[in-house]
Amino acid sequence: MRLATFLAAGLFAFVISYVVYFGFTTNYTTGNFSPASFRKQYTHDVFRYRVLSSYLLLQLDHRLGGVMGDAPAEKRLLLLDETASRRFYLAFYYLNTIFLVLTALLLALLLETGKVFILRSGEKLLFLFLAVSLMGLTQYVVCPYDISSYFFELLGIYMYFRLAGRYTAMLVVLSLVTFVATLNRESSVLMVVFVGMLAICREGWTARSVGVAGLLLSIFLVTYFGLRMVINEPDPVISPYHHLFFYNLGHLQNQIGILFWLLLFYLTMAVAVDYRNRYLICLFHLGCLPYIWTCLNSGILWELRLYMPLFLGGFLLAKMEITAFGYMPIPLSSGLKKILQKGYSSNREKFPI
Repeated sequence: MRLATFLAAGLFAFVISYVVYFGFTTNYTTGNFSPASFRKQYTHDVFRYRVLSSYLLLQLDHRLGGVMGDAPAEKRLLLLDETASRRFYLAFYYLNTIFLVLTALLLALLLETGKVFILRSGEKLLFLFLAVSLMGLTQYVVCPYDISSYFFELLGIYMYFRLAGRYTAMLVVLSLVTFVATLNRESSVLMVVFVGMLAICREGWTARSVGVAGLLLSIFLVTYFGLRMVINEPDPVISPYHHLFFYNLGHLQNQIGILFWLLLFYLTMAVAVDYRNRYLICLFHLGCLPYIWTCLNSGILWELRLYMPLFLGGFLLAKMEITAFGYMPIPLSSGLKKILQKGYSSNREKFPI
């Protein structure tokens, strides 16, 4: 059944990506479908620090140039970018399809890790299809770094479980994953929060667990600020992506985005195996407050993709076998415990491991 799950997850990711890029045309992304227009947008503001994904996309377009000409784009793309290149659009498609398939396979592998998650085989496939569908749905914002950022987030979580018994190897591998993930997108901090929280839940506030959390946070901060020191050219444009908090609250499309966040948060809480899982979901979001605030203040919440890394982490926490983690990073008060238990009936008896 494991092989069947992997094949189904990978093939479904391929199908979803093809449908997204060729069955629909974005009504959001413009001026981004040729190397020149891409560089014009991605060489300023926060985009210029997401160096890995930009490099991969431009290199892929260059490699494609060796096997295919740069034919004019379809009319649907020329309406979005008068300089649009069919080859460059294919580079977008190939890059994000590769990472979507890899993300689906990695998620399937993660869900099969020992007895970490309380899911039947059919439920695993259901979540895989749901996660892949949502990742595809939110790709009406065509960019090179979102799908790859989900892959690196799950890769860090998987390597934590895979190397849990080999402390030094785990530190080395997770440090490397954090470094590469931060070169791709600063949302890598969500993986740092997730892994750090799990380490403390597994061992309590010990030198080992705090060492994992502290090292990964240090790697993230050094990489984050290092990029800003190395890439310090003056910004050629005045960025509109600042102080958008009231715009997000007052604009209908962004209100739809907020509703999307709330509904997916509700979903993770509703399917949680235990009230303690709900508590960890809340702690995860609490640890991710800097990311959440950045989205509210500097992002556009109509870009539903912004919640996807939180959803992936939240759902994994919802279905995690909590008895393997005997500590809570912050003690659970009796009042909060009653709130989290409200409307809860244990799934453990119905769906044993």
